[in-house]
Amino acid sequence: LDKYNERNTNPLRFDPSKQFNDKSAWERYESGLKISYIGASFDGRFVYYAPFESDYEDLTIILAYDTNKDFLQKDAWNEIEIPYGQYSGTGFNGKHVVMAPYCFNDVNENQECSKILFLETKSQKISYSDSTYGSYNGVIEGDVALYLVPHMDLNSKRSDFIKIEDD
Repeated sequence: LDKYNERNTNPLRFDPSKQFNDKSAWERYESGLKISYIGASFDGRFVYYAPFESDYEDLTIILAYDTNKDFLQKDAWNEIEIPYGQYSGTGFNGKHVVMAPYCFNDVNENQECSKILFLETKSQKISYSDSTYGSYNGVIEGDVALYLVPHMDLNSKRSDFIKIEDD
């Protein structure tokens, strides 16, 4: 959120050959989206951003940056629309980008929990877990598996640690 409490999706890229406080070391892509993101993962070519909160009622968007293209080019960015859900982290297991679900209140103040999202990186096909597992704060990438980190909130569905291995 910006200083006016509005969502503006503006990914930043830092040039590590320059000083951190040098303004010329930073590039900013202005997508025009009204979504906040928590976490990103890299599959060797694309950086995938996990959508958290969206100003769009029925959908949200996974943002994917093609690192083979110029950061500021519009065609370097792919917007993958999905049904509204909140995700609070992402990891890559060699085949899928896995996004950690988060529980949120819908417009009627009913709690909803997203399902675990799997994005097959070669086809960009999306699939989901069969059921909801609660709310998570991120994904840790291990040697052979991804681990979803439970969010501990007394108002949310209880979350268990989950280990996801590549199939």
